[in-house]
Amino acid sequence: VFNLYGPTETTIWSALHTVDKLDAERAIVALGRPIANTQLYLLDEALRPVPIGVRGELYIGGDGVARGYWNRGELTAERFMPDPFSRRGSQRLYRTGDEGRYLPSGEIEYLGRSDQQVKLRGYRIELGEIEAALREHESVSNAAVAVRGERLVAYVVPTGDVADLEEQISADRGLGVTATVSASELRAHLQQLLPDYMMPSYYVTLTALPQTPNGKLDRKALPEPHQAALLATTEYEPPRTPTEEVLAAIMAEVLQLPRVGRQDDFFALGGHSLLASQLLFRLQKAFQLELSLLNIFQSPKLKDLAAHIATLKATDAEQQNEIIDFLAITPDPTARYQPFPLTDVQQAYWIGRTGIFELGNVATHIALEVDSIGLDLDRLNLALQRLIERHEMLRAIILPEGRQQILEHVPPYRIEILDLKDLPPETKAARLEEVRETMSHQVLRADQWPLFEIRASRIDDEHTRIHVSFDLLIGDARSFQIISEELRDLYEHPDRPIDKPELSFRDYVLAEAELQHSALYQRSQQYWTDRLPTLPPAPDLPLAKIPNTISKPRFVRRYAELPPELWRQLKQRAARAGVTPSGLLLAAFAEVLSVWSKSPKFTINLTLFNRLPLHEQVNDIVGDFTSLTLLAVDNSETTSFETRARQIQAQLWADMDHRYMSGVRVLREVARAHGGQTGAAMPVVFTSMLSLTSGAQDAEKAAAGWSLNWLGQHVYGISQTPQVWLDHQAFEHEGKLGFNWDAVEELFPESLLTDMFDAYFRLLQSLAVSEDEWQATTHELIPLPQLQKRAQINATEMPVSDELLH
Repeated sequence: VFNLYGPTETTIWSALHTVDKLDAERAIVALGRPIANTQLYLLDEALRPVPIGVRGELYIGGDGVARGYWNRGELTAERFMPDPFSRRGSQRLYRTGDEGRYLPSGEIEYLGRSDQQVKLRGYRIELGEIEAALREHESVSNAAVAVRGERLVAYVVPTGDVADLEEQISADRGLGVTATVSASELRAHLQQLLPDYMMPSYYVTLTALPQTPNGKLDRKALPEPHQAALLATTEYEPPRTPTEEVLAAIMAEVLQLPRVGRQDDFFALGGHSLLASQLLFRLQKAFQLELSLLNIFQSPKLKDLAAHIATLKATDAEQQNEIIDFLAITPDPTARYQPFPLTDVQQAYWIGRTGIFELGNVATHIALEVDSIGLDLDRLNLALQRLIERHEMLRAIILPEGRQQILEHVPPYRIEILDLKDLPPETKAARLEEVRETMSHQVLRADQWPLFEIRASRIDDEHTRIHVSFDLLIGDARSFQIISEELRDLYEHPDRPIDKPELSFRDYVLAEAELQHSALYQRSQQYWTDRLPTLPPAPDLPLAKIPNTISKPRFVRRYAELPPELWRQLKQRAARAGVTPSGLLLAAFAEVLSVWSKSPKFTINLTLFNRLPLHEQVNDIVGDFTSLTLLAVDNSETTSFETRARQIQAQLWADMDHRYMSGVRVLREVARAHGGQTGAAMPVVFTSMLSLTSGAQDAEKAAAGWSLNWLGQHVYGISQTPQVWLDHQAFEHEGKLGFNWDAVEELFPESLLTDMFDAYFRLLQSLAVSEDEWQATTHELIPLPQLQKRAQINATEMPVSDELLH
């Protein structure tokens, strides 16, 4: 376990201490140890053993495992599998569907059934675990939890006389508060036991839980929660002024909540930088004032932000910033299939496919592979065809003159099937590797449809590997989530009618281009023009090759993850520092770059998923809405990590307030200032997808970015971008933090990227469990063998002779 997950001794001790604490506070249902000739395994979705204290599914192996279910081939394939831990090839594992975790004693604690789980906002949640935690509160006699829409709702039966409860609940009118227990009490109680993603959004008090005739909980009979039962971070306090009322309505709409009180904190309710951008647009339009993201981050409470807005409104009109008149898109269906310009980022991707620039000859592209059991390929192909009909950018091409066009009609798409069923294992493996080699770094012709490819390899009668290649010229990270979700829906409901969005990506691109004529864009342009003379270069990392000598870049992926408990601790500590989760990861990434870079002053290229709220369907369509911004980092001062993280985030907020001039255009100005260089100007990239997979909206997203994990087990993935050396990508999945480093491996000295990646992983682990790491001015990031070798080389002390030289 330690070799697989690599935690430090501090992390292990913290995890065991947490488990011991929970064991002392909660009643444990221990399954004991396996009997003779039986093996018990707790495995994750990738069939890897889980560490102590981490939830896993229980598998049973040994001589007592049956061969399968009688005349139930499909169920046998689902529940029985070869035992990968046995030396005897005939041994099998049985998948029980039960979930548990290892206790420090080595025994297994039972945590419930996996088939009683729900999946919400990308997380697998055991409702029974929340219910058990609620019942531990001294004022709760019984509890149930259900999913309503995209929210968890807790139904609580307080302790006390039934007649008294009826009177209290009647007076309460569904506000989530009774004389014996309050919503804020319950939330504070649950926060001690459960991660944030398991926190209910509503609390409803009942005199008794509804039951079926045989005495079991009737979840279907649980009532819909009253809107006012929303749980805020504090007791609900209604808006007091007209400004607060307008702000509360807008904030509730952005966060997709029924109501927001004046004491509520935007970020505590699930807000993040992407939602903050949407909030900013709506506030400026409603109040006819120019605000900034920095205003929202500095005044996240509704009452404080309302006070700031009121102050601006009271300022003399001559001293106010210019009122912004945001464009609203009016779709033009008659011109839908006419050519239209590329966005700045699309143009950079398109030019980068050529060999004109350094580290070109590569498409901005993702490839992934998923192993699926019992997949109906004809049904999947039908769902894919209907998806192509619905989303027009899946029918788009790039014309040779550098514009894009949506094709009105395309031929039916057929998934190419490779039948490997009757081949020997060695030949199967070789053929699968050939497909991976072909598709992993594929450069599809941009002027020919389609700009994606899907293949299927039949490994045996039940097992199919799906290979996906997708060019990001036609879609961004959010687009891939849309594709994943809707493909699943169409696969599971093939007869469901589809409606085509009214908004076209063409409409959006043309409307966004109009912003370049606004005063807002001019101010952004002036901001970056003023910044150019002081903008530091990219991180000066050690290289093994000159970049322009690599004609066909090959990217290699490194992947790691933090378990839910550590990630939750890390986010909570970041919140106390006033830093968002993405800001924390960015600061840690910059910390590692500072150690290996020749200079601690450098610029990182940040990916922004910048869908401006110009139309109500803007978040529902496929297209490449990506933008870039350049973030200057100065880690030369001797300050604490916490201070440096705040400084980096403050700089990022200031930059994002001027994001209307894209980072691509800023990079062009940088290149022009250096004589029109063709080298990669800012080749180190940071991409956070946390805002796409967490927060108050978006239920059941493809949280692992490109995984399509509803199809089966994700077995391979890679991404690449022209003129990029190293791309950091972070996402949240089922409570875990996952992160990739995709890099041009041959560009760097041997083991350099591994050392940097391991240092980054160790730093995140340490920041999660150690306050000292937050206050440290330096971190021990260099690998110990290197330090020992340096010490050995510098151990040059020798006796000094008393004799003169002559």
